[in-house]
Amino acid sequence: MEGREALEMGNILHHVLDEFYKEMAEKDRADLSFWEDKAKIRVRFLEKLKQCVAKSPFKHQPLYRQRIYWDSMAEVLDLFVEQEAEFRRARPLVPTHFELSFGDKASSPLDYLKIPSPRGEVRIEGKIDRVDLMPGGKEALVIDYKLSKRSEPLREKLAKGLELQLPIYILAMKRLLGVEVIGAELRFLKDAGKEGIYRKDYKEALALNHGKGFYEKEEMEEMLQKAETVLLESVRRLREGDIAIRSKSCEFCRFDSVCRFEKWKMVYADES
Repeated sequence: MEGREALEMGNILHHVLDEFYKEMAEKDRADLSFWEDKAKIRVRFLEKLKQCVAKSPFKHQPLYRQRIYWDSMAEVLDLFVEQEAEFRRARPLVPTHFELSFGDKASSPLDYLKIPSPRGEVRIEGKIDRVDLMPGGKEALVIDYKLSKRSEPLREKLAKGLELQLPIYILAMKRLLGVEVIGAELRFLKDAGKEGIYRKDYKEALALNHGKGFYEKEEMEEMLQKAETVLLESVRRLREGDIAIRSKSCEFCRFDSVCRFEKWKMVYADES
């Protein structure tokens, strides 16, 4: 499923997960036994899904298409229940914040993420799908839901300066909530997969034994500093009206097959 249908499915699933957790009693969020009754949890998810679909553009589709969308999303939620139950058993983290906004004064007390710059302060607003906290509330894991897995590994995108979302979220949590961020994780809903940026000294707490997303504390700080530099350079170009093509990825461009841009020249180019 591609295009608008996939986008709408992603929006609906985000909304279902957000509403489910916000309505969950605080004591249940920390209670491991809550996830033992998976059948009951699935019923609650499907009730939420029914409500969200009834308000979505899918309600105008033919019934057979509605059934296709429903079955697909119900399957995704089943996978999520299994994965979440496993994580809750293995990780001491407690789901705490959902759809956490910063920089939007109308919906959140959190200020903008402010990046100082000689050319003028850059202010960023955003919304984080979910933040889980360790007992004590001083260490956090940032979670962002994605419908499908991306083809390029996260670490490679970070190295090329193509991934700014997770670093921005980490910076926002550190500076606005004052917590120590032990990781930022992408959850791929369609296959119950995950990929992330993790502090190496928290491997056990995150129940992670292998992978390429581990950083020493100093390495993570360096990665965040690089992300800030890339961000400021992008803002400088916008302010100066610099629209020259400097792409490092044509993966999602519909015109890739006919474009004369020689992307291979730029993929590993040194722009320093």
